[in-house]
Amino acid sequence: MLPFHWINGPAGRELGTGATAVPKLLPAPDYPVGIIAGDIGVNPVFSSIIEGPNDGKMSVASTRLQGAAEHLVLHTTHTFMIFNPIVIVEIVNFLERGEFVHGLTMEEASDTIGIVTSLLAVSLLARFFTSAQASFLTGAGFAIIEAAATALRPSGR
Repeated sequence: MLPFHWINGPAGRELGTGATAVPKLLPAPDYPVGIIAGDIGVNPVFSSIIEGPNDGKMSVASTRLQGAAEHLVLHTTHTFMIFNPIVIVEIVNFLERGEFVHGLTMEEASDTIGIVTSLLAVSLLARFFTSAQASFLTGAGFAIIEAAATALRPSGR
């Protein structure tokens, strides 16, 4: 387990699902919480060591939170969830209405936000992630998103 700690640092050491894990010691939220979980793993080795449906990083079961207002499982990976148009639309749905639209299709989500809005939303959402998550989105991958958003943005905006 040492490589996990080397890669994820102090924050990684606080993650867990055991009775003494930091998330288990926190009080129940006193505000509406919406949780989106993925169920596709891109690494068959990681997915095979996680019990039950999972996104390659965590099980769907471990994303449950007692008292959560909403829980949604989408056919997406943990790493690329932020790029999924359905995830983006569902985040907006929850923030605006306090609920998800279960069963939303990729076509409906794409029609709702459009490609330009999707790329811009990803760019904006990426700025609010932890440094570990943001480090993935920086560099070449983030530059590609920014360049595509700029190129596809209607002129005059």
